[in-house]
Amino acid sequence: PQGRSFASWHEGSIVLYDSVERQQRRWEAQRTITYLAFSPDGTRLVSAGARDLRLWDVATGRLLRTFEGHRNRILNCDISPDGRTLVSGDEEETKLWSIATGQEMLTVPGGTTGVQFQPIGQRLLRAIAGGQLLLFDVEPPVSPTVDGASQAVLTR
Repeated sequence: PQGRSFASWHEGSIVLYDSVERQQRRWEAQRTITYLAFSPDGTRLVSAGARDLRLWDVATGRLLRTFEGHRNRILNCDISPDGRTLVSGDEEETKLWSIATGQEMLTVPGGTTGVQFQPIGQRLLRAIAGGQLLLFDVEPPVSPTVDGASQAVLTR
């Protein structure tokens, strides 16, 4: 967020680095961490694990919410630009979650190799095996396809 902080994980802990103050903080998270994503305002951090996601307060390291429902190891996640929706993907499906309630809002079948919200609006880019990109509106979900790409990154 704003180039000041970045996060990593090590042996079940999240490590938050402040590049301006040159300090680091660490807190216990979950045994397996597979991916981390900051909220757009930098106040929250999501950790993806074996089958659950956890939302953390960056300032305190306090666990705010747990999202459960994946049957496989979660490969990636992202938070929408408005901070209201979380997306996560595994080898068999992609899920959309309400951050406010923790409830699953939508499950899209098919494995996912990457997910990322468009920097503005409510569009989601989903990379799937075989080199396809699916771009769809979150409300309501519509899925046009972009062929021939294995990964894509949208800058914020």
